[in-house]
Amino acid sequence: MGRRLDIVYPGWSGRYMDVIDSHTSEILYKYEKKGIFKQSIIITRPSEKGSSSEHTIAKVSISSKIAIDIEGGNAAMKKPSNFSSNYEFVTDALSGTWTKPGWLSSRMELVSTTGVLASLERAWSFFQEGTLEILGNPSQRQLDMIVVTALVMMEKQDSDRKDASQDSWAAHAAPDAAAASVPTF
Repeated sequence: MGRRLDIVYPGWSGRYMDVIDSHTSEILYKYEKKGIFKQSIIITRPSEKGSSSEHTIAKVSISSKIAIDIEGGNAAMKKPSNFSSNYEFVTDALSGTWTKPGWLSSRMELVSTTGVLASLERAWSFFQEGTLEILGNPSQRQLDMIVVTALVMMEKQDSDRKDASQDSWAAHAAPDAAAASVPTF
C-alpha cells in the first residue's frame, strides 16, 4: 500500500492543476502551464502553513525535448528509441523510466532499478485528471521528482493525443489529389 495523490483541476481552466493528498485533502503541489508556442510548466509547493506564498520546485520546458530545472539540478526526459512510448530520466535524487504495463492501458508506472516506485492512472472525470500512487517512502527530493515527472507525462500524453487528432483531422479534411484530378461529367 502506498500514498495516494489526486490530481485535480481547481477551476475551469486546463492550465492549472493541484496535486492533493487524498487522505488529508491538503494541496501538496500546484501546476501551471504557460506559453502558447513554446510550452513551459511551473510546479510549486505551498510554503509554510498559514503563508500565502508558494515555493517553486521545478520549471519544465517542453518542445522536441523535455528539460526539467528542479531544485538540486537539471534533468532531461527522453525516449530510449523513436518507437518507444517510455520516457527515461536520470538525476542525483532519482533515476527511472515511465512505462505502460499494457498496450492499451492508460496506466503508467515509474520503474527504477529497485522496482516500481509509483503508478499513474488517468481519470475520466470533469474535475479529476488522475491518481498518482506513491509506493514506498521516498525522500522529499525523490517525491518532488516523482510528482514532477508524472505531471510531465500527463502533459506529454495530452499533447501527443492532440497532435494525433489534428493529423487525423488534416488527413480527412485534405482532398485526395488523385480524386481531385479526375474530371466529373
